[in-house]
Amino acid sequence: MPARGTPIWRTSLLALGCYSLLTWVCIYGKLGAPALGAVGCGVASAITMWVILFALGGYMLVNPLYRRYQIFSRVAPLRPDVLKEIVVLGVPIAVTVTAEAGLFNAVSLLMGTLGASIAAAHQIAINFASTTFMIPLAISAATTVVSAGVLLVARDPIVSMYTTDPTVTSIAISLLLMAAIFQVADGLQVGAAGALRGYKDTRLPMIMTTFSYWVIAFPLAFMAAVVWKLEPHFVWSGFVAGLCIAAVLLSARFYRLTRTPDPGA
Repeated sequence: MPARGTPIWRTSLLALGCYSLLTWVCIYGKLGAPALGAVGCGVASAITMWVILFALGGYMLVNPLYRRYQIFSRVAPLRPDVLKEIVVLGVPIAVTVTAEAGLFNAVSLLMGTLGASIAAAHQIAINFASTTFMIPLAISAATTVVSAGVLLVARDPIVSMYTTDPTVTSIAISLLLMAAIFQVADGLQVGAAGALRGYKDTRLPMIMTTFSYWVIAFPLAFMAAVVWKLEPHFVWSGFVAGLCIAAVLLSARFYRLTRTPDPGA
């Protein structure tokens, strides 16, 4: 029997190779395909998602461990009570994730208004920060200091992997300093949010995170970029402030629940 998780990481490697090849083909029009440019990224992503679906579905069909359950041989009856519970818990989680992802995308658009070099530097910093964020995302906030330390100590070699342009390099190094700060806050808030989901507490955290991101973070970033036209790291300061507030609110909420005799109350 394969080790647990083996199909997932093998499928992930398959998806990585598939997406890399398809983006090269679809964006630049290689191997006889039309050059689709930015649209090619979407096409490559869509095809890769279907590849993942069929790969995992095929694995479940042929693996004896799953075959005995006859997963695809019958359709289970709908259970409205279970569906209602999933919706009640899942919708606030979806709103929370959308609010955070939307904030990062919105700030990227704001950075784009400040010029090509600043947009490129922002992309370098946010790309590497997102990569190192996978550590605290996977094992909560325990290693946020590690990932933040990497950004602080190795800023120069990190940026040199992306560009040699002196203007972009200078801006990206300053942004990685801000990224190191938000790694800690982001790790704390994602850990607290995950713990609260374990308590089936999703509605109030949704309000807390939406407030932090879109009432605090985005207006500050917008004012810095569009109204005051400040340096790029001030724009980042806006969503760093939002992440810090989210971390404090969610951690306080978790602390209160764990101190309550009946968490369900």
